[in-house]
Amino acid sequence: YWLGGDLGAFYSSTFVVDANRPLAARVAAAQILANVDMAPRTALILALPTGITLAHLKGWTGDSISPEILLVIWTVALIWLGIAWFIHVRHLPPTNFLARVDFFWRIALICGLSAIASGQLMATPLPDFLRWKMAFLAGSIVCGLAIRVILRPFGAAMGAILRGESTPELESSIKALLGRARIFVLLIWVLIVGAAAMGLSAQS
Repeated sequence: YWLGGDLGAFYSSTFVVDANRPLAARVAAAQILANVDMAPRTALILALPTGITLAHLKGWTGDSISPEILLVIWTVALIWLGIAWFIHVRHLPPTNFLARVDFFWRIALICGLSAIASGQLMATPLPDFLRWKMAFLAGSIVCGLAIRVILRPFGAAMGAILRGESTPELESSIKALLGRARIFVLLIWVLIVGAAAMGLSAQS
């Protein structure tokens, strides 16, 4: 769901920034992009609780994870997921309180995942492939935040274009923004494939 949704969002973005397409087509593509993009956003949020649960069931976490801790992890993850969807449905701006909570929570999660990946914060040492998967997930969140920061001017510029206020400068600016963001999108794909490869290596 993560990679597939990202591919759909990536493809839809090419229609959004295509100045040769009718305005109505670009509006429809922008709506599709925003909605399809919630699939990878949801997958990212659920990657950690599902991964930790599977690791616990396999016995890879030793005594570090109890059922009570799992319950807390799932509760926090579902609250985070609810916030992410609320932000999406209400189209809240980055300056909104919940949007800022989501942003800084991701930074805290990056720090926690990095600490676990480096062998800290766990009573029982994790298998190497799990630590790598934690590192890849932290890297994916970093890339997601980088995309968010890069695309902050995109909403206002695209809004003007969709209102029929297009100018060559605006069209050029949104293409440049997406061009920079796509570098991090491609890096996320590499990290996802790397995490999957680590999971497969554990089964071989």
